Amino acid sequence: MEWLFWILPFISIIPTVLTIIHIIKTNRDRSWIWIVVFLSTAGIIAYFFVEILPSLLSTQRGRQIKQSFVSAITAQAKISKLKKQLKVSDTFEKQLALGDAYFDSGRYEEAIPVYRQCLAGLFRDSFEVQLNLAKSYFQTGQYKEADEVIRTMTKPPGDIKKSVVKLLHAQVLDKLDSHKKAEKLYSEAAIEYHGFEGSYRYGVFLKKSGKNDAAKSQFAHILDTFPTLPAFSRRTERTWKVLAKRELRSLPA
Repeated sequence: MEWLFWILPFISIIPTVLTIIHIIKTNRDRSWIWIVVFLSTAGIIAYFFVEILPSLLSTQRGRQIKQSFVSAITAQAKISKLKKQLKVSDTFEKQLALGDAYFDSGRYEEAIPVYRQCLAGLFRDSFEVQLNLAKSYFQTGQYKEADEVIRTMTKPPGDIKKSVVKLLHAQVLDKLDSHKKAEKLYSEAAIEYHGFEGSYRYGVFLKKSGKNDAAKSQFAHILDTFPTLPAFSRRTERTWKVLAKRELRSLPA
């Protein structure tokens, strides 16, 4: 094991060497080399915050990372505040707000018990709570539980919500290998869903099932329709257009 003591000093200087290489290759101020050499870890950290981080944040990806970081901090502050309020006054509205805060933050495991608590009392027939509970089960891979919630769910208020439930149920049944029932719901959701997500997910299902021509039809529909949308709708539906284009390219001609 003596060899380990010989190589440890060399391993410890790797971050410094890599930072110096980055300084030279990106044509940064050469004074950073001396700062990194003499201050070691502190110099590397200073270089990152002064030179690298501002560059990252000026790009679209950097701005996205910054926004995600800010959103996460804001969401955690909101959750902490709601948990404190619940200790003082445990109401349905505060429970629902906490569940939604967890849900919006992607913390579905934590949202589930809160939503279940919301449905334990007078508001057990709340459609929105049932829907988010089913979505939370789906997101955490608890497909049988999601299916059970959907099957006993209060009737959706309006066609838009009905199509949302139908698309979610199709995804759940797909995961449960109930493909025939899933395909029926996917095909209906592709027509009824408000937006391109229904067509996109139906296309992906068809592609997975080996029905490439039918899948192409769904993806092509998205690409052909997208330019005709008003500006606001193009912004909200752009993600599905990009994904549909990618899927179409992956299919054999």
